[in-house]
Amino acid sequence: MISTYSVVGLITEALKKSGQKQTQFAKEIDASPSLVSRVLRGEKPIPLTMLDKAITALSLNESECYFLYLEDWKAQKKDSRMIENYLVHCVESQKNHYVENALMIALDHGGYLSAVYGAGEKLFQKDHKAASLEFFDAVIGHERDKKSSLLAMSYYRRLLIFYESDIEKSEEAALQLCEHVDYVWDAEILEAHYKIIATFRLKQKWDYVIRYGEKLVKLAHFSNELEYVGDALIRMSIAAREKKDYELSLRYIDEYGSIPIEKYQFFSKGNRLVTLITAGDTDRVNELLQFAIQNKKRCFELMEFLLDSLVKHEKMDLIELFFQEFPEQIRQLESMKGQHSIYDRHLVNFLYAKALYYIKQGDYQGVETALHSAEVAAKLRLDKQAIQSVKLVLENVKMTTPDQYQKCLELLQRLAS
Repeated sequence: MISTYSVVGLITEALKKSGQKQTQFAKEIDASPSLVSRVLRGEKPIPLTMLDKAITALSLNESECYFLYLEDWKAQKKDSRMIENYLVHCVESQKNHYVENALMIALDHGGYLSAVYGAGEKLFQKDHKAASLEFFDAVIGHERDKKSSLLAMSYYRRLLIFYESDIEKSEEAALQLCEHVDYVWDAEILEAHYKIIATFRLKQKWDYVIRYGEKLVKLAHFSNELEYVGDALIRMSIAAREKKDYELSLRYIDEYGSIPIEKYQFFSKGNRLVTLITAGDTDRVNELLQFAIQNKKRCFELMEFLLDSLVKHEKMDLIELFFQEFPEQIRQLESMKGQHSIYDRHLVNFLYAKALYYIKQGDYQGVETALHSAEVAAKLRLDKQAIQSVKLVLENVKMTTPDQYQKCLELLQRLAS
């Protein structure tokens, strides 16, 4: 027997008072008469979309109806899908004030972490990423099994949510995921490892890049996923180069250069030259310039390193050729500002190298370019690069106007605060 004080009971009573027949009511709320009949007889839980329409059609109290919906759930079978759908529906229909109570009930009753995770996953897949975070955090806060795949996936989703938007939080999420990554679902375990090493590359945690890169290479070889092998080895070669282990960097480059996929063979040629130049083989700078000229459409990420190398090694006769050959690639680099941290670093370092070139030429626009580099870096929260550019301005104070000097001081104050 259906309780009078239930969602269905309220609807039934309201229908009696209104004098409407079930068929009229069904038409008004755009539902089939058979579905309405089954719901009112208690044979089927009321869909939440139908409940919303019934609330409007019969002028019912929304808060009371949503409260009773949860009470009905507690009193009956406590179907996981029912509470999962309730949480998702509340978020999607902007009824967030009902979410906290439902989440607390699901967690207090125990056994419903999968429903809480499921709600977060549905929202995540529908691109409600910020809203999904609350559910993943709830799983993290309540799951006691450290080998739980739900726990691992919740940490992984946190990383994905922050990866594009907050580099500091993404590093924290990556560190947390490292402890649980072995329990990520098989279908996503390769991408989870890749996101870990990509995050640590951005934060320049080179030991982590190599450690988790090696894990990814083994897993990807086992699955015959050669693109993951190649992408991991590229980042590992960068990490080894930054650690000044040039022999290891070249070994990684040779490994991905042997993958039978054209793009890795191409990348290996360019990155081999980059590593050799970084190791001190300055004769390779011209070779890298010619390589970039021959492959203009694929080399915009080389712009920063190439100009920096030309300037540092005082290949002044080649720098004019560089600017003549790559205007489109330079514009492309500038247009990528704010899209991803890796491109932001490329741009700031490029501007710094350009400023250094102008200053070495005695060109006063070098100071303005260095100041621009510092301002871009500060805005993008790249403090080390901002300070480096400010330092370049202050080291060339004879070329600096009072206004430019004042801007430097203001920038330093902002960076210090």
